[in-house]
Amino acid sequence: MKVKSRKLLIVLSSLCAEGTPILTLDMCRWWMKEGIEPFILTLNDNPRDLEREFKCEQIPIVKSINLSGRGYNRYVDMIFEVYKISKEIRPDALLSMPLGWHTFMAYGARLAGVSTVCAHVGNYPPYWTGNAFDKFRLQIQLGRPFTHKLICCSHYVRQGVVQYFKLNKSETVTIYNACNVETFAQLNSPLSEPSSTKIIKIGMVARLEVHKDQPTLIRTAKLLKQKDINCQIQLI
Repeated sequence: MKVKSRKLLIVLSSLCAEGTPILTLDMCRWWMKEGIEPFILTLNDNPRDLEREFKCEQIPIVKSINLSGRGYNRYVDMIFEVYKISKEIRPDALLSMPLGWHTFMAYGARLAGVSTVCAHVGNYPPYWTGNAFDKFRLQIQLGRPFTHKLICCSHYVRQGVVQYFKLNKSETVTIYNACNVETFAQLNSPLSEPSSTKIIKIGMVARLEVHKDQPTLIRTAKLLKQKDINCQIQLI
């Protein structure tokens, strides 16, 4: 019996060559192997650094809404555009990588009959921004009846989302950012033959902020050395 294809509509701010779009590209590759058909919707026309990579993987970029310069009309435009696209491709679920904006996407998607709407939370909520954060929190609250889960990239981020957005813990879940381990499995891993003489260099490119959690990497280095694996941590 032929299994019905599952479709996922993913919303990105843009196709800029940065963390979230690259993570999305990697996840799309994995989803396609699992029989899930991803579609990409962007909120801005530019930048389009990763457009070629998505097209090479035959991942459809269905539309760019291009919200710049539309004022408050952009909220209505977003609802209408997501509604139209959802009616056209009929996804089983919508995943919004931008947080806050997902509320209006959720309205459009649910009106079109999309059964599941989730939003990704990759950064700690900017509760220190005063009125700007109050507006952001209002958007989150307005989206609660139509959003199934806020997917947080760490327990630290999840804790902040619950605390500062005044949500129930059941409305959130922690899913760590993915890493394609098959890529590393194909290499001759230096870890396969531990040696006290060979130095393994591990680099981390990130800001020195609490939510980047460099201490966990440092503790990992200690565990490796206890296994006679000589490693060097480079914080960049």
